[in-house]
Amino acid sequence: MAHAALSPDERRAHVRKVLKTSVGMVTESNFYSGFTNDISEGGLFVATYNLMDVGTVVQLEFDLSDGRPPIEVQGEVRWIREHNEYSDAGPGMGLRFVDLAPEAHARIVAFVSQRDTLFFDDDDF
Repeated sequence: MAHAALSPDERRAHVRKVLKTSVGMVTESNFYSGFTNDISEGGLFVATYNLMDVGTVVQLEFDLSDGRPPIEVQGEVRWIREHNEYSDAGPGMGLRFVDLAPEAHARIVAFVSQRDTLFFDDDDF
């Protein structure tokens, strides 16, 4: 039985919103940095060439530009996108927030409720 392809929004638990900011990532042995273009209640994408293995847990720090201190939360690498010379999409990782504190969750929910939704052409997926 064939299944209809799901749209990107149907595959996601949370809608992604625009956020352009730097993201610090700390593991037990290293510090990395990258940039994000989007965020959702559940996580964010970090554009970076320093890809980690799926399942890696890192300490994230990023600014919501809301005049408050940066958000600090653990994130788990859920998927990676390697560099592909034939694609305009850059490399990076999708991270899911882990044990997000209630105050941080409330700030993220407030932030994403005020931002524009990201839309993608079907050809991008």
